Amino acid sequence: MKRLVVILASFILLISSSFAGAADFFDHRIFEIKLNVPANVSNNTITLADILQEQVIIDLKELYNEMPKKGFDATIDILPSAAITLDFKKGLHFGVSAGVDVFANTGISKDLFRFIAKGNQLNEEFKVSVNGYADVFAFAQVDVGFNLKKFNILVQPALFSSLAHAVTTDSYVMASCGENNAYNLVMKGNMDIYSSIPINEDSFGDSNTMVNNLMNNLGRTMGFDLGGKVSYKLTDFLTLSGSVRIPMVPSHLNTKTSLNYDQQFSFSLDSLMNKKKEGSGEGDSEGSEGQSEETPEETTSEPEVTETQKTSLFTDPVSVQYYINRPMKFAVSAEFRPFSWLMTYYGTLGVGIKHPFAKSREESYFYFDYLIGTKLSLINIISLYLSTERTDEIFKHKATLALNFRLVEIDAGIALESENLKTSFKGSGLGAFVTACIGF
Repeated sequence: MKRLVVILASFILLISSSFAGAADFFDHRIFEIKLNVPANVSNNTITLADILQEQVIIDLKELYNEMPKKGFDATIDILPSAAITLDFKKGLHFGVSAGVDVFANTGISKDLFRFIAKGNQLNEEFKVSVNGYADVFAFAQVDVGFNLKKFNILVQPALFSSLAHAVTTDSYVMASCGENNAYNLVMKGNMDIYSSIPINEDSFGDSNTMVNNLMNNLGRTMGFDLGGKVSYKLTDFLTLSGSVRIPMVPSHLNTKTSLNYDQQFSFSLDSLMNKKKEGSGEGDSEGSEGQSEETPEETTSEPEVTETQKTSLFTDPVSVQYYINRPMKFAVSAEFRPFSWLMTYYGTLGVGIKHPFAKSREESYFYFDYLIGTKLSLINIISLYLSTERTDEIFKHKATLALNFRLVEIDAGIALESENLKTSFKGSGLGAFVTACIGF
């Protein structure tokens, strides 16, 4: 048995080494233009199995019991980019890239799902909190480095600008039920929107003008961060790497607009039902003819719903000085190629800091990233990548197929994902990306 394993391994090594030159020819381009379009949408609770049924049936109690303690959470992450690279295998590496980074997260406290699943007691007040934030960055980056015999050194300075930053503050829905089915409902929503231009209700009605104004103000809001990567070829089949991105100068936004909604409603279901019965003629049988003459007046009366406060949604923009950075990142990685181009194992472990140096400690927090994957390849012409990872706070299980014909390469991938590790295997979200490269 041992002899068979040795013979098989020797045969694989012989094949991989024989075609190493051809594989390297397809793997490395001196000049390259790349377009990458990834998109990710996920939540931490509802899975594809819950939706893709002939009859969609959701067990509310089970949904509540299996929901994480923090409640329902949903995330959108989109990062389209384009790059041009000049890369000599032994010598200079130079590239420029630009793109847009969109990340949005919203959460609803578990109290809402407890109420849906179990209801509440008479005169018991329950409160559902809502939180969220969104960031939109535009960036331009330069990659400068050298490919040496065993070392690859890359410096990555980048200019970036925050197009908008939005965060909720003290947003909730509070309700209680009293006797005679009397309900009190309080709805309060507050969101602060920071940008380089004044934003109001009219801005969303003319989105083209708003986007053009944001683009014209990129220079006034520009920030700077510095990244880098060092790789060391320990052996012919093992490469170790380290990477970092450190904020240097924050992007500064000078306008703040608040979105406010604050209303309270009080109504009685019993009172509304009684009025409906009276209006439909259900009551004492005597004098029904007289009642029928007054029915139109009663049915046109409005339900007894009171609003205690009305406010416009947008406040007037005010001048502020708000500073924001892209996430700070540190990572180490390894690439193991026991059979040259035929099979590769790779892994990454990293840590990030969202909104580093923010004035509010609630906005700044740590998160971790990891990646474990393998690549199966046929002379780097056809390659299959399989990986499990946590990137930018989202757990992903990804499959990618790459078709590389040297002058043209197309990579396409799909992922099952979620912010929760358990539901990520069930597909609480989907990710997809397409990468197109041309060069020689």
